[in-house]
Amino acid sequence: MTSFNHIRMEDGSELSLAEWLHQPVHSTIEFAANAGVNDLRAFNYVRGGRVSSIGLPRRNATDQDTNVVKAGAMNQDEALLCFSLTMEVFGLEPITFGTAPTHTVAPQPLLSGTDYRRLQRDAMLEFYVGAAIKKPQFDSPFAYFGQSMGATVISSGDEGGTAAINTDYGTAGRISGSNQHALNLPIYVGGFGDQARPGNSMTFYAKFYNAFGGVFAGLRQGVRLKVVADGLKKRPA
Repeated sequence: MTSFNHIRMEDGSELSLAEWLHQPVHSTIEFAANAGVNDLRAFNYVRGGRVSSIGLPRRNATDQDTNVVKAGAMNQDEALLCFSLTMEVFGLEPITFGTAPTHTVAPQPLLSGTDYRRLQRDAMLEFYVGAAIKKPQFDSPFAYFGQSMGATVISSGDEGGTAAINTDYGTAGRISGSNQHALNLPIYVGGFGDQARPGNSMTFYAKFYNAFGGVFAGLRQGVRLKVVADGLKKRPA
């Protein structure tokens, strides 16, 4: 079914009917601590499809994993104006020193600050728009991306004594909208009904990888990373 979003008037002029709303687009990727991560892509599957993962059992995506309705592209008569890329990170296994529960410093789903820092040291995140495009619209070391969502935890991170319960939780800075880095130039991803590309939908995806190749050195936890393209989404009237 094609929605009404263009009306051609008698004099040849054309009206475009649409609404723009704040609706970030998100997609989840996963990888094991001992997995080589060279090309792990987000936004390339829909709900019910397979979550992008390396070194872990494949599973079907739920609404928590993605809200993309067309794999690798915007839906018909929709578009995305991306102002920022951000993320939320989860640890898939706990980190325990010794056998005492009080020595659990990063219980699942927390990712330890040390492991988060290892990702910031080694990982890259790139955003591609367009079919067969080899040059990303935006790319940066993982440490650039501020985290504007998640739980705020304040802890020393020290292992402490046997009677203490210590939590080590890593985040990419303050959990605040002001910590989300805005792109200097917004990235536009058009849909099937885009007047500039009639009959063609812009493909897009995000690529996460280890800049040094292979396994992230020292990583102890499997990771679930939810990549968020934050901005305005066009929805047809």
